[in-house]
Formats: sequence, structure tokens, C-alpha cells
Amino acid sequence: MKFKKWILTFLVISSSFILFVAIFNYIVDPYRIYNTNIFKYKPKEDLQARFTKVLKIQQIKPVSIFLGNSRPQRAFNSAHRYFTQPAFNAALPGSSLYEAKAYLQWAIKQENLKQVLLVFDDKTLLSSNSKLDDFDEYFKNPNPYKILFSFQTFRDSIATAFNYGKIPLYEPDGRRTEASLLEEVQKNGGYYKYSINTLENGYMAKYNKNEVSKLSYKVFIDILKECHDNNIKLDIAISPLHVRLLEAMDYRVGLDVVWYEWKKQIVAINEEVALKLGKKPFRIIDFGLYNDITAQELPKDINQTSKYYWEASHYKTKLADMMLDTLMQQNIDNDFGVEITSKNIDAHIEKQKSLRSKFINTQEYRREVFGD
Repeated sequence: MKFKKWILTFLVISSSFILFVAIFNYIVDPYRIYNTNIFKYKPKEDLQARFTKVLKIQQIKPVSIFLGNSRPQRAFNSAHRYFTQPAFNAALPGSSLYEAKAYLQWAIKQENLKQVLLVFDDKTLLSSNSKLDDFDEYFKNPNPYKILFSFQTFRDSIATAFNYGKIPLYEPDGRRTEASLLEEVQKNGGYYKYSINTLENGYMAKYNKNEVSKLSYKVFIDILKECHDNNIKLDIAISPLHVRLLEAMDYRVGLDVVWYEWKKQIVAINEEVALKLGKKPFRIIDFGLYNDITAQELPKDINQTSKYYWEASHYKTKLADMMLDTLMQQNIDNDFGVEITSKNIDAHIEKQKSLRSKFINTQEYRREVFGD
């Protein structure tokens, strides 16, 4: 009898604890799944970001989505008038084209998608086929409650609860909050030091020219076909990377390989795919230009504010809004953005090469950052 009583007591206590874990996880909501919104600062939110994107696409059934890595994820406002509502931020830190394709296909399955913005840059093709080991599992019968009883979720809920009252890391739409990014920049010595020490010094150090020159465009082709086949309006925008980052790229692997060649390739592939399908090519707008905006000086004074960039890689919402405003126009061809096609791509690239020395001194940059 004592043994049965002990077993019963154990089962009651265990069940009560498991129930407590589930309720606690639901209330704290460390990954912003249940929208309880009591704990606004969620330091572990990004740990389940890939899974929560699947859930939210299923819930929202967006008419518009944008895809890409942390650059658009941090900066683009899904409520901007460029997007037909409801719109969703499907961009992710370190996102690959494989993942972008998966979210595109998932959004198409919700039977409401009409508009897609794919934000392209140097990292898009370099990581085109990469994904987490369990990434594909996220799309198999996604259930928001399946992680409610997880003890990893419980640990992340505890971390969230202990950080109550701090500046929120993310907006409800998936962007990083400007307050949290500013705090990060100031903790690291200001925009200039932050950019050099955390980004420029080691940018693309793990790549070599031979590796970068053997890029695969298969997934990009798949994305083009998916949009054509489903009558989706696709715009492709190339990120306005800071000229300092372009110099870091050139130092490591060369701009011809990592910046200019793939622009030629995606233009050619876009038109080839459209021709085979009897469709009109999608727009490709190049914002990755040399101009006064991309050459904006990063403040060295920790108390000064940068207008357009957090560091040489990530731009602010102000600049993202300018991109979206431009995308609403027809016949885009100015110093800020240029629609690139097979007719103008060679002249466009030559023009950009000729503008380089006007906006940055390569020798001074290399001496300043790499000590050459």
C-alpha cells in the first residue's frame, strides 16, 4: 500500500509540475508565440525564430512577405505602404536561399500570397543551401503548443522572467528595436569602433576566391519558378551595403567575384527563366551602389548618431523605408537605386567601379582596418 501511495504521490507531483511548466511557459512566452505580451524583453526569442515564422505565416496567411537575412529582418517595416496587407517579415539572421524558398512555399500553401520581396546581398548565395538539421521538420504539422511542455522552453522562460523590465530586443513585427540596437552600439564603443571590431576586421575571412567563385544558383532559379508558376509579383532588391564593407570584401576575396559577378548572373538567370516560361522577368533593383548614403561616415564619437547605418553591414529602418519608397516607383534609375537588366548591367558595373575612389580611399581603409 505504501508503494502504491508513493507512486500516486509521485504521479500527482510530476503532473502538477509539468502543468506548472506549461502554464509558466505560456504566460512568459519566451519566443513570442502566444502573444501574452506580459514580458516584452525576450532575450531567447531568436532561438526559435525559424519555427515561430512557420507558425505565424500559418496564422496570418499573408498577402505579402519579404525574405532575406538579418539586414532586412532588422530594418524593414512590414506595415510600409509598399506591402499589400497583411504582410509578414519572413527574413532571418543568417537565412539562406534554401530557407527563403521554404518560407515562400509555405506562404504559398496558405493560398493568399500575392507579393514577395527578396532582399539579396553578398551572403545570400554564399549560404544558399545551408539550413539547420531539423529545419524541414518545422513545416510538418506545426503546432504552437508542442514546445509548451519543453524544459528548454522552461529554462528560456526563466531567463526571460529574470530580465523583466529591460529594453525589448524585437518589435512585434520581427524587427530589432532601435533602442536595443543603440544600446548594443554604445556598449561597444560607438558606431565606428563597433563596426571595425565586431565586423570589418574579420569579414569574409573564412572564404577564399576559389570557393566564392563556385556559387550555385539552383535555389534562386527555384524561387523564380515558384513565383512565376503561382502568379506572384516578385521584386528583388540588392542591399545598400556600406562602402566600408565593400572594401572589406575586396580585401578578402575581391569585389569582382563576390559583388559584381553574381549581379550579372542573377540578371541573366532571371531573364532566362522568364523566357523559358513565356513570362516577363521580375524587377531587380540594385541599391548596392556608391553614393553619399552608402558612404556615410560612421561617427567616432560615442555620443553622435549615425543616420543610416548601425555598422557597415546593417542599415536602419530609415534607409529601408527609402528603399521601399523607391520600389513603389516605375523606371528606377538614379544614384540611390537602379533597375538592372541584361541591357545595362555591364555599363552599370563599370560605372560603379569608376565611382569607388570618389567615395573611399582603399589604401587608407586597409591601413586603418587591416594594418597594411
